[in-house]
Amino acid sequence: MDALLVEDSRSDAQLVKAIVSSSNSAKPNLHHVRRFDEALSALEEAAFDIVLLDLHLPDGEGLHLIKQLKQLVPQVPIVVLTGLQDETVAEAALHEGAQDYVVKSETFSPLRLSKLGYVDVGNLLIQRLQYAIKRAEAMQKTESSQERYALVAQGANDGIWDWDLINNRVYYSPQWQSLLGLPDNSMGDSPEEWLSRIHPDDRESFEQKFQDYISCRQQQFHYEYRIRHNNGDYLWVLTRGTALWDADGDVYRIAGSQTDMTIRTKVVTPPPPKKEVAQTALHAIAIGIMSSLADLYLEESRYSEAAPLLEGTLMMRKWLWGDTHLDVTLNLYQLATAYDNQGRYKKAKFLYQEALTLFEEHLGPKHHTTNIVRLKVLLITRMNKKLGL
Repeated sequence: MDALLVEDSRSDAQLVKAIVSSSNSAKPNLHHVRRFDEALSALEEAAFDIVLLDLHLPDGEGLHLIKQLKQLVPQVPIVVLTGLQDETVAEAALHEGAQDYVVKSETFSPLRLSKLGYVDVGNLLIQRLQYAIKRAEAMQKTESSQERYALVAQGANDGIWDWDLINNRVYYSPQWQSLLGLPDNSMGDSPEEWLSRIHPDDRESFEQKFQDYISCRQQQFHYEYRIRHNNGDYLWVLTRGTALWDADGDVYRIAGSQTDMTIRTKVVTPPPPKKEVAQTALHAIAIGIMSSLADLYLEESRYSEAAPLLEGTLMMRKWLWGDTHLDVTLNLYQLATAYDNQGRYKKAKFLYQEALTLFEEHLGPKHHTTNIVRLKVLLITRMNKKLGL
């Protein structure tokens, strides 16, 4: 890890160097500058993995320093170094694009250093820097995937919708509105703006199909129906969606696409919808976005946040590739791990067992990965017996 430390205080800079050098983990190569113009020059001349930035420098201070750095090196994560009185400003810095902030008077205080020791404080600091880099990489992957998602959707002539079931609000993409002959931003975020346009003969069955899906009575949500165009005519459209579940198994969000099927419907009675190439690409991109975030949450032991994402990717992977694909197997194991660490042992055991069966088929019964999963099944079986589950 190559880190750029931008700190005008010699004593603070020396303290950071001493703490980092005391760590027994992989130590970053720390390059120190005292002024902001020196930092800009250093970033132009060399590649750094992360920047540690003091917000009060001789030649500049405040949030605009972050903006300038993000313009020069948008891919490099920034960790803000601040005094205790600046914590409010530091939090605002996160909104400007910083990945994290370190309150110097707390993190590097003599009391903390004497209590934990330089080695542990150094290890914790380096771990925070590593997490900041991983978060930045995950965000970049997400932004890149979202751009690809939008391009695929545009190329497929699909409208995108995203329904927040907690707040009962729906996002309608410009293409979704364009399919109905509506200008951009002409619709609000009410579900009724969608539902009221559905043909009277189709609305009840549409709502029933939707409810069946979110109550897990159906594995997929796709429905072909008629919806009113702005000119008064009705179009045949095909809507597909994928849901996300929370830790209690309740759906909190569902998003998908809407495709104009009018021409095909006029030519021939539509067969049951198939997994067209564009839709498969959309789901694959969604899996990539959700998997990147889930991996990050698992690394940070944020299991309650990882579980709903893994539930969503498991459902999509099964839909795309079947129940026995290797990616499905790995997803099962990750979700079981998330449940296990949340104390949801009964569900975890079921998924571990399912994953074990598939690992034996894919890798063989004696493979080291299979043995690890087999051990997990044994341990969690004992745990369930101990708890009387």
